[in-house]
Amino acid sequence: MHYAVTPKDAPFLELWQEKTVHVLSGGFNIVNFASFAVLGKLPKGIPLSVDFKNHTATPVKGAVLNAALGASDTTAQVKKNGLFAVGDFIGTSTKAVQITAINTDNSAYNVITLSEAIGAVANGGVLFSATEAGASKVLAVNALNYADVKFVPGVFACSAIIQAYEVNNSRLPYPLTTTQISQLGDRFFVY
Repeated sequence: MHYAVTPKDAPFLELWQEKTVHVLSGGFNIVNFASFAVLGKLPKGIPLSVDFKNHTATPVKGAVLNAALGASDTTAQVKKNGLFAVGDFIGTSTKAVQITAINTDNSAYNVITLSEAIGAVANGGVLFSATEAGASKVLAVNALNYADVKFVPGVFACSAIIQAYEVNNSRLPYPLTTTQISQLGDRFFVY
């Protein structure tokens, strides 16, 4: 008989009421999956911008602010483990800019340098990925990722949730903004 001690699984954290979830059939090819390689996976609950015509899903990356962002600030203090890179576009629901530098020297937070100011955002607010610089260029959210997708080169598909009730916003990898919640529509009840 062989006895092996294995670590306990992480406790199950319910992000939404599972009985209310409607998952779209088939998979969606993940756009820019490599940016999640550092995590080893595309986490469950990541907001998605799904293109139904091309059957692709673009994960909407987020950066949680560690300090309030002033209206004219061009540097943002964000929590560690962000997935953004220099050259990415980032913004709010009204304006997006390009990331020109990321300083990771501080052990408590990262500092993202923005190509220009994007306006005031409260401490704890979230900046999201955008398609390009300009007004209202942040990716529109129309689904959530159903389950963790392990990063394996050559495997680039995820399942998208098109409906879920009792979504606990504070448990999602990046809390949804009020704009994103309205983009999801009445198919999602987020609290």
